[in-house]
Amino acid sequence: MNIAAYTEMFNELALLCPDAVPNEKKKVELYIKGLPEIIKGETTSSRHATLNEAVHMAHILLEQKIQAKNERIAESIKRKWENNNQGNNNNNNNHNQATRAGGPAGGPTAAPMARECSFTGFMKCGPT
Repeated sequence: MNIAAYTEMFNELALLCPDAVPNEKKKVELYIKGLPEIIKGETTSSRHATLNEAVHMAHILLEQKIQAKNERIAESIKRKWENNNQGNNNNNNNHNQATRAGGPAGGPTAAPMARECSFTGFMKCGPT
């Protein structure tokens, strides 16, 4: 339930049961008691004189919490993207270096060239 829906329901109940909220102080106390835990403590510590002040503070605090959470999520996604790109670049560079090296001996071929037939390989040249 969001803050606006909670506030509307609280006001309806306060109208239906006026004995439950005899004064403004009790109304603020009961309103704060029903808030979500993530903003209840901060709203309680700010000591509001009226219900409107408490409602306003609850809206502000909840918006701040949502914004902070969205920023953390965005930062996490950004970090994952950057780490993934860095990993891909390293893998591509390693692959390119191995390809350019030409194999384990470091040259284009590790086989010797035969003097007689100018053939590169490990086969013996036969009479032609």
